[in-house]
Amino acid sequence: MTQPFLNWGDSHNYFLAPGGDMEGDLTAAGWSLTGGAGTVAGNESADVTGNPADSMSLDLPAGSSAMTPAICVTAHDPELRFFALSSGKKGGTLNVSAYFVGSDGKAHLKDLADVKGGSDWSVTDPVKFHDVIQPGPNGNGSVQFVFTPGDKGDWQIDDLYIDPLKSQ
Repeated sequence: MTQPFLNWGDSHNYFLAPGGDMEGDLTAAGWSLTGGAGTVAGNESADVTGNPADSMSLDLPAGSSAMTPAICVTAHDPELRFFALSSGKKGGTLNVSAYFVGSDGKAHLKDLADVKGGSDWSVTDPVKFHDVIQPGPNGNGSVQFVFTPGDKGDWQIDDLYIDPLKSQ
């Protein structure tokens, strides 16, 4: 656990999502990338991972998408945060959705947020996802997060963290 967002007034404990530092081969880490999404040189400027070797981010050109591997969550995992940079047209958004299997046994895709960004790296507001958690008998559920640029944007994201203690 770490507190990567202390400089932004957020003292919650987070864990780095699998492949969330965007270093290395994201597909080997279980990410699904489509439409030209892939890692590029350039790291968020706050260096919240504390790793001086970090040098990459995830590029999401218009028409692309990226989906995390399945992440085990509980009702105590209600939000995520990351860094974003938009090189697209003004007013563009990055959609964040959750893909999960509901209690009905069917797959669902639920919009969580439309992130706005600028031409400089900035931390996102917390993206809440408590209502997509469908815990099984052991109290755990699985969710994948999907990032899709709107029609006006080319985006980069970096350092995806999940808050496991928010609701405690």
